[in-house]
Amino acid sequence: MAAHGSGRDSTKPTRAEVESLIDASHVPSADSSSTTPLARVRFLLAAVTVLAVTTFLAILAWKTANPVVVSPAQIEVADDVIIGQVMDAGENRIRVTRVFKGAIQEGREVRVFNLPDTALVADREYILALSPVRRDYQVTVLNNRGIAPPEVLIYPVTSETIDHVKRLVRSPSLPDVR
Repeated sequence: MAAHGSGRDSTKPTRAEVESLIDASHVPSADSSSTTPLARVRFLLAAVTVLAVTTFLAILAWKTANPVVVSPAQIEVADDVIIGQVMDAGENRIRVTRVFKGAIQEGREVRVFNLPDTALVADREYILALSPVRRDYQVTVLNNRGIAPPEVLIYPVTSETIDHVKRLVRSPSLPDVR
């Protein structure tokens, strides 16, 4: 450092001092071969393990999120339980493709009065619990004793919902909820 009377700021280091500090604290560059092959293998192993665990957890969350729950009471009180393909959502036309319960015949096209408009996609299949109304049908709704408007429940066709409906149709009768 320079003396007090030299006319230079004493808190500012000289160029030679800065260069000596840089040389003393030299950090190897990223392209140097200071890392050992074993360290690289450990890093890659850790990275692959983290990726595998993260992928497993994401798949697990995706598969178990928002499961469809079929109403046992609705299946019990319905006269017919079917898989039906939406033919014309505007006309509420459904083609029966499979029957779990009831006397309705496969291949028959029926009109269902109270289908929810927003939930239906043409040419898709849904599981429907139906009750006859004259020559047509309606989705079976449970009596909620006037507390709220009855909810019309339809179910997507998946292997899980099909298995659940099969179990409910075979199970012993539930208490009467009509």
